Amino acid sequence: MDILTIGEVLIDLTQTGKDARGIPQFAANPGGAPANLAVAASRLGAQTAFIGKVGADAFGRYLKEVLAENKVDVSGMAVDADHPTTMAVVSVDATGERDFSFYRSANADVMLCKEDISDEALKAAKIVHFGSVSLTADPSRTATLDAAARAKKRCSCGRCGWAAHPGGAACRRPQRSGWWHRLPRPAG
Repeated sequence: MDILTIGEVLIDLTQTGKDARGIPQFAANPGGAPANLAVAASRLGAQTAFIGKVGADAFGRYLKEVLAENKVDVSGMAVDADHPTTMAVVSVDATGERDFSFYRSANADVMLCKEDISDEALKAAKIVHFGSVSLTADPSRTATLDAAARAKKRCSCGRCGWAAHPGGAACRRPQRSGWWHRLPRPAG
């Protein structure tokens, strides 16, 4: 496998306009930076896999289906029967500027655990990629940092890599938690 992405896959409820009465209209679109990267790389010919967690609901089934249709290996995707699939509402103001509201405090992607990320998947990947959103709350923060540390340890050839996407919610809403400084650094 070329690229393993770890983190959130979610539904972007994206505003598509307003009806005749001025009521905002929304479409449910697949989203989440790690999942988007897996799809984009797959479309460019890379072998990709995604590890994350969705709810046992219609949105979770849809997201898993979309990833699989785009030739992303979803065998490591977990389904959480107790927490719903995460959503982000993407509103558009009068100037066309987008505003993101995440609904994820007790949702499935936050519940990703260390046990959900297998050593086999980490060993099979040439590149392990994760986003910043999974670093904003536990247990997904601990699981992501643990996976990064395990990926770093398993590589001794110098040709393996890991990548972190520091964008997303953490950049829009800086926290004093210092998560970026706690990330394991690659050797060398």
